[in-house]
Amino acid sequence: MGGFYTWVAWRIASLLCRPRLFLFVAMLTSAVLSAILANDIVCLAFMPVLIFTAVESRLLGLVFSTRTGSGQ
Repeated sequence: MGGFYTWVAWRIASLLCRPRLFLFVAMLTSAVLSAILANDIVCLAFMPVLIFTAVESRLLGLVFSTRTGSGQ
């Protein structure tokens, strides 16, 4: 409601041109937030962030194909 996770998403998405740094920052951010907030809250809040970054980086097809290929 306050826009915090949207702000986080924009900050992390700005690193999409450097995939290793993007992954590191996403992992570090979720770890820090999990230390402060409940894990469930971070997982629920980070899902839109990850979907946003997948859509922005055009990796959403890869996400779906990986899930479909796993057979689960």
